[in-house]
Amino acid sequence: MMLPSEITTAPSTMKDSGRIQATVSLAIVKPMAAMPSTVTSAAVLTAATVAGMGAAGFAWSKDTVRWMRPLSFVILGCAVITIGAMLFGGLGALSPVISAVVVVVSALLILVVFNYVRKHATEDDVVWLATGIFVSILNIFLSLLNILRN
Repeated sequence: MMLPSEITTAPSTMKDSGRIQATVSLAIVKPMAAMPSTVTSAAVLTAATVAGMGAAGFAWSKDTVRWMRPLSFVILGCAVITIGAMLFGGLGALSPVISAVVVVVSALLILVVFNYVRKHATEDDVVWLATGIFVSILNIFLSLLNILRN
């Protein structure tokens, strides 16, 4: 893991993967220093959510692919509401509600992706499936941090 001092002193020498790692590290390192038990709780809850929803996605016999578009639009709506609220004064009491919606919808997206892996996936789908799982895990973790922090 990169130290914050390494991030600020040499951003031009980092590769793209290093930039992503630096962004993720800053999102995790800063809150971790302030509240380690909150970060640990969020990490454990994230792992449990991913494991449970992944198992459910593999076990579910019904095809859930049609859920992907509506769930993605809910996440997009949450992002638009968050950006709009931040531009016009902040989320205030709405922040934990938005975070809870993001946790639930991201967990459902993990279920859908794992179900897709079981029923339809080919070698050509690997990149977008891995990206979707990664983004959902990151959304769940950061939203749980926001909920547990408040």
